[in-house]
Amino acid sequence: MKASGSERVILWVAAVVLLAAGGCTNSEVIGTSTGGISVTVEALGGAGRYDLGDFTISQIFLQLADPSQQGSLGEPIGLLGRPLDIDLNNPGVVSAEVGAPPGSAAVLSEGTYAVVRTDTSQFTLIDQPPPDYGPTCPEMVDILAVAGNLTQPSKTQVEFQTPASLEISAAGTAELRLFIDVAGIISVFEGRFDCRTTQPCGSAAPPCLASYRNPLSSQLEPYLVFEQQQ
Repeated sequence: MKASGSERVILWVAAVVLLAAGGCTNSEVIGTSTGGISVTVEALGGAGRYDLGDFTISQIFLQLADPSQQGSLGEPIGLLGRPLDIDLNNPGVVSAEVGAPPGSAAVLSEGTYAVVRTDTSQFTLIDQPPPDYGPTCPEMVDILAVAGNLTQPSKTQVEFQTPASLEISAAGTAELRLFIDVAGIISVFEGRFDCRTTQPCGSAAPPCLASYRNPLSSQLEPYLVFEQQQ
């Protein structure tokens, strides 16, 4: 899958890369070495009828791929020092703070790693001017039809059933790319709204939002694809 240059969000993340012979210590944390990992986030497609679609990835986690070695690393480590807000319609180049989650100290030595989890935390869709009341639930609820802004805290831990692998070496930079299927992500988000269609709430029309459910890991997983670039 390819996207134009205007559809690419590039996030450079420095990470520790140590020679295996040098060993690892908890005092050496992500971001203290001259080695590096580059993480490229590429939004494929646009947000359709929405003028703006904002999707937040709060963390990307790596773990050693070999189960027999995972004890030496401990819990999976996060690459992002702060959440990454991705404008699905107007992506651009962004920078990220680098570091492990608060309270942890871990390093990336040479070896094969797996991208085991991605945490998402927020989703916003903005449609201006607001649409006429449409046939689908998100188009009918008051919050969208009146304000044109549909925002939900959509906290989901996306556990990858078949994790992408990442080879870390002391020579050069390992490049990890995340492809985001924008249309697929939006369809999942919209499908998590339920409307009350029989009794409008506080107005003659449209029907009101009855409930919202955060997306499931299995629903988001197909639309978040990690690959190592050669």
